[in-house]
Order: sequence, then C-alpha cells, then structure tokens
Amino acid sequence: RKGFESKWAHDAEMQFKIVTRRNRLLGQWAASEMGLSGEKADAYAKSVVASEFDKPGDEGVFDKVRGGLDKAKYSDHAIRHKMADLLEIGAAALGAGAEALTLVNTLLGMAIDPETRRPVLGAGGGGLSGPAVHPVAVRAVYESRAAFPDAGIVGVGGVMGAADAVELLLAGADAVGVGTATFRDPRAPWKVLAGLGRWCRRHDVGSVRELVGGAHARLS
Repeated sequence: RKGFESKWAHDAEMQFKIVTRRNRLLGQWAASEMGLSGEKADAYAKSVVASEFDKPGDEGVFDKVRGGLDKAKYSDHAIRHKMADLLEIGAAALGAGAEALTLVNTLLGMAIDPETRRPVLGAGGGGLSGPAVHPVAVRAVYESRAAFPDAGIVGVGGVMGAADAVELLLAGADAVGVGTATFRDPRAPWKVLAGLGRWCRRHDVGSVRELVGGAHARLS
C-alpha cells in the first residue's frame, strides 16, 4: 500500500510540474503576442499559471489567455492547439524518464508534378530536412527550453553552417547536431565546428556555453 501511495504521489507531482511548465510557457507566448515584455510579460505569465486553480481542468488557463488575445486573430481552436502542441511531446518524454530532448526530426512532406498530376516520390511523400526545417527547429528548441529549463536539449534541423548552430544555441540547445549537410559534404560537422570557433572569437565569446539560452536572457 505504501508503495502504491508513493507512486501515486510521485505521478501527481510530475503531472503538476508538467502542467505548470506548460502554463508558464503559454503565458510567455501569449504575452509576446500581446506585445508585452520584461516585467509585464513575467507578471502576465505568472497570472496564467495562477489561473490553473480558477476552474477545473485547463478551462481557467484557457479563459485567461482567451481574454487577452484578439479573437479575430486567434481562434479558440488555435489557442487550444497551442496548449497541446510540442510541449505535450516534451512533457511525455521527460515524464517517462528521458534525460534530454532532441528537436527536431525530419518532417513529412510531399511534392506533386503538375504535368503528370502524380506525386514525385513513389511512396507518395517523404522526409523534408535541411534549411527548410531550421526555423521549426529553432522555435521548438526555444519553447522547450522555456518550458523545461533543466532538461538537456540537442538542437537538430537545417544546420548548414556556424550561424545556424549559434542560432540553436541561443534558442536554448545544449548541443547541436549536423545531419543533412553531411550528404552534401561529409566534412560538414567539422566545418561547422571550426566556423563556430571563429564566430566565438569574432564576438569575444570565451565558451560556447555562454551562448546557450542567450535569446531568453535578452527578453527577460
């Protein structure tokens, strides 16, 4: 019985932490969309977290955010979708015991030949990677770092040069992966690393670690 109670308490605490982090990130996102920054954005994010206790489930949080966003620009569905977006995946991974997150993987895509009116690839669709997915990766890393400040994060997606790596580091990645670029040049990882070193020297950065999460600090 004690073992069951202990597990229940642990699971309840984990769920509370996950929901609280989700609400904090949602508040930060909504504050940004509302044009708030600095102390005002922090205060609003805290009020969103506190609204969890206003109504059962997520309704208190939804009502809080719904009331602050332009209804013509943000539908109820868009807000609820935001609440259930990438962070749910990150929360599930961390809740299951993962020590780190890798963001993001290849996205599914499709191309259709206008002349033949059929998919270009035999299987119908395929993986989209490279520079096209880089902004998706940056946003995923940025949001996940805000929601899970203690998690290890590996940023992956469209890293073709040093600037791409720096961008992911500033978004909050602890490390950066190079994938698609190696198909063009097997030496790409070493070139990115060398370029990163030159970038740091040019900007008087003594350690790559100094860059991690730097974009968050600029907004605080």
